[in-house]
Order: sequence, then structure tokens, then C-alpha cells
Amino acid sequence: MSVVRGKLSFSAAGRRLHLDHVPRRGVGHTHQRSCVLAVLPKVNAAALRRLLDEALLTMEACREELRDLDAAIGDGDLGITVADGAKAARAGLSELADTATPAEMLRVIAQRFASGHLLQSPGK
Repeated sequence: MSVVRGKLSFSAAGRRLHLDHVPRRGVGHTHQRSCVLAVLPKVNAAALRRLLDEALLTMEACREELRDLDAAIGDGDLGITVADGAKAARAGLSELADTATPAEMLRVIAQRFASGHLLQSPGK
């Protein structure tokens, strides 16, 4: 299967989507890049909870790396914001009942992540 200016293919397992030579968008971006998008299989609520918890834990662990990257072009607070948001989101996820639906999990994570850095900041 092909797409405009790119190639679309699936791995044998059917879990990864490869897009080759997808042009970058925006002014001044004339080179092309390749990317891989993960395609997740259907999961139940318990598996989604584990997946989200692992992803949020990884985001917390990247605090220093994100801060250093952001400091090169900004004020360096991205790592703090992401890590604090992820920590608050994980706390919200752990407070949910085992019977929580995926929609409830995602809503709580979004709400907690959005306000998490404010809750973790000194003096707040």
C-alpha cells in the first residue's frame, strides 16, 4: 500500500506501521524522514492501566533529559512540567477502582497531568 510521497507497510506481526520518506511539514523543511508508528492490539482495561502506568513512569524518568534538551532552546522547565504531570497522573490512576473503564482512566490522567505541575510546584 502506498501514500502520497511515501510508502506505507506493515510488519509481519501487524503491530508496527512504517512510513518511509514522509516529508516534514513547515517552512524550510525540504528533507524527508522515516518514522515508525506503534499500532497497539486491542487491550482490556487492566492491560491499558499497566501500559499507561509504564508510559507515565518513563515520562517521569526522563525529567533531566527533557530539561537539558529544553534548556538548549527554552527555559529548561519542560522536564519538570512533564515529570510532575506524569507523577500526578500516575497517582490519579492508582486511586481509581479496579473496575474503572478506559475512558475514566484517560480522563483522570488528562486532568491530573494538566494540573500536576501546578500541584508539585513549591508554594502551591
